[in-house]
Amino acid sequence: MTHARRLTATALILFSAACASGADDAPAELSELPMVPDSLLTMTIATNNALIDFQWILGDRTALATWYSDSTAVTVPGVGTYRGKATLDTAWAGRAAQLGVVSMQRTSAGWSVADRVVTDSGSYQLEGDLVKANAMQDMSGRYTIRWHYTTDGKWEIISDELIGASQKGGTK
Repeated sequence: MTHARRLTATALILFSAACASGADDAPAELSELPMVPDSLLTMTIATNNALIDFQWILGDRTALATWYSDSTAVTVPGVGTYRGKATLDTAWAGRAAQLGVVSMQRTSAGWSVADRVVTDSGSYQLEGDLVKANAMQDMSGRYTIRWHYTTDGKWEIISDELIGASQKGGTK
């Protein structure tokens, strides 16, 4: 027998022995997924932010709805606050095209974690020809977004607030 075949045969024997050892030795199923480790949070949050911004620009209601809960709030300077999954779906999902936004870029300044909630803040930049003419007061500013990592491994937006350069205050 070649060396590769011996290794394969050995692996199959060990796997078979492990399976035959009985259900009593099987690890218990997790009742909840553990929180994402800190070492992966920067990449995870940046990816989540890029996805929601891209889906908003496209007006992809189905994709956006997966991020929202019934208590999600999105606040935009000069436009208003949208609350709840139904309102976000009907009034917010198609708003990028109405506002003339063709690009949105977030740059994180850092995040903090409390239990299963990640608060990320940084700066944003919008691009588009009609943005200011369509009620948006600020093409750039700061943002604060709060993400909840559910026990079944899903990310949900708790709140997403754009704080325009002309505004003072914001969420803390």
